[in-house]
Amino acid sequence: MATGGSSPALQQLIKDDAVRQLRQQQGLMATLGSEDGALKLDWVEGVQRLLADNAMLEQVETEAREIWERGIRHIIWAGMGGSIMAVRVLTDLGFCSGRDKGHVTIYPLDSTDPAALSEIVRKIAEAKRCRPGGSLPFLPSYEHF
Repeated sequence: MATGGSSPALQQLIKDDAVRQLRQQQGLMATLGSEDGALKLDWVEGVQRLLADNAMLEQVETEAREIWERGIRHIIWAGMGGSIMAVRVLTDLGFCSGRDKGHVTIYPLDSTDPAALSEIVRKIAEAKRCRPGGSLPFLPSYEHF
């Protein structure tokens, strides 16, 4: 671990002033957050917009509580390009990444390749200690996850 108990990746983001670059849509973060020359960073201010709207924030908290109460601990978040960017950044930083037991794990899926989905399902089965040929049917019975 780097100084302050944070990961080396987080320390690098701090050193590179990545949050400022994201908010100002400049520098390396603008380059990384672009696709075919078009900025795909509208998600950056999403948290600020959410926190400014009490009704929307309450709705998100209610939905999260309902997910938890239903026993859902593994979520496949599917999207392409900019629609998955924020989720991938957060999981890469360790949030909802399965590192903390007892928390929801989010698996970003930004591919239409069936092998990518199968790999995520394999990870979920492993996390749930399911064995191939065990009691849970394999694809396409996603309701088990």
